[in-house]
Amino acid sequence: MAFNPRAREQFDRERDFLAVRPIATGGKTFGAGEPFDKELVSVRRLRQMYEQRTLRMVPIVVEGSPDKPRAPSLSNLNDRDLRAWLEKRGVIPRRSATRQKLLELAVGLPA
Repeated sequence: MAFNPRAREQFDRERDFLAVRPIATGGKTFGAGEPFDKELVSVRRLRQMYEQRTLRMVPIVVEGSPDKPRAPSLSNLNDRDLRAWLEKRGVIPRRSATRQKLLELAVGLPA
């Protein structure tokens, strides 16, 4: 299998999920960015919602040194978050910029 830089993180049903946009399922409504109750759907449906980009997995928090905050791994950010990260540092990428171009722009910027 070839390396695909645009590939998403491997699906893991044990992780927690966040709604990307408003979702109504199982008699409950979840707004964008709210934690999603994965007990309301089957594992198959959970995977489908993840693959359709209706849900995203909560990033894994790595315990770092308390003295120095850990910089986020840019390869783990989705394109929207990567664009926001760049814009915070004064770099405004083109709307048509590819993920590879976004990562190239991020190289050398302070965390």
